[in-house]
Amino acid sequence: MKCPALSELPRPPLMNSGWPWTQECEPLPEKMPDGSEWPRISVITPSYNQGKFIEATIRSVLLQGYPHLEYIIMDGGSTDGSTEIIKKYEPWLYWVSEPDGGQSRGLNNGFSKASGEIIGWINSDDFYLPEAFAHVSKASRLYEEAGVFYGKCRLVGEAGDDQGDYWKPRSFDLGDLLTRNQIPQPTAFIRRSIFHKFGYMNENYRLIHDYEFWIRVFPHCEFLYCPEYIAAFRMHPGSGSYRISAAFIRETLTLYRQLLQKPMFQSRYLKRILKKSIARTLRLKGLTHLSNHELRGLFYYFFSLRYDLAGLLKLDSYLDFLRRFFLVFSRNKSI
Repeated sequence: MKCPALSELPRPPLMNSGWPWTQECEPLPEKMPDGSEWPRISVITPSYNQGKFIEATIRSVLLQGYPHLEYIIMDGGSTDGSTEIIKKYEPWLYWVSEPDGGQSRGLNNGFSKASGEIIGWINSDDFYLPEAFAHVSKASRLYEEAGVFYGKCRLVGEAGDDQGDYWKPRSFDLGDLLTRNQIPQPTAFIRRSIFHKFGYMNENYRLIHDYEFWIRVFPHCEFLYCPEYIAAFRMHPGSGSYRISAAFIRETLTLYRQLLQKPMFQSRYLKRILKKSIARTLRLKGLTHLSNHELRGLFYYFFSLRYDLAGLLKLDSYLDFLRRFFLVFSRNKSI
């Protein structure tokens, strides 16, 4: 499908202007600069009750001016008016609305339907920035050995107000990735061949499925950083990344502990990094409980010593621990 022009889309809601409401990308030429066909890009949007934001997401996909697009929305059975918004854009996308068992499974259902050479996914509260697809497709032609592409990401508030860079991504190695998720997910695009070789998202992970996927495929393919702004990540109270939840911490610990058992991660360097990551996550779990005035946070904090004694003895971490401990103790809370 060729992306529609702004004039072809439904009128935006009143008071909405700028990208992606009253602005569009210039249509790309029919052919790439070298005369070849533009690679087909498939975009998946998993969604559930994000009617407040999904229209901006849809328009940011359709207004890219890209000549070879496939757009798929996998809605988990929304009841907040999301489907009425999706229906307005039905001529330019494929969509399903039914209970799907969570975002990971919904994503995988979408990936299985995608036919593009390059596949991306954008959540229904985030949105692409202008010329995102052009940047990624050109990079995919210049660097054919790369399997995953990612770029810069802006952080926006609930109303779409710009709040600066989400984080500054860069090139990295496996050790860096085990320390922190280095990939701004809304900016990521993956060659279809990578999915064929290594599978889709692991449905055992509902919150960190992207992080598990990056770690799984990183040793086997090249990740290419594109130094352009690709997408915007929206922070709001309903966002899965708005706060660190107990489920997020639990999934992260499960992943790190499973990696420790894999032959690929038995080198002294990677084992040391994994143990420090486990200790850091345990301390975070402990601090979360202490913040809720629960003394069981002390157990997790001290349990982290099993993995990283030196980490606890860093002055800033130690002082923060003491401050929180005495705060809880003074309130006389019990486990």
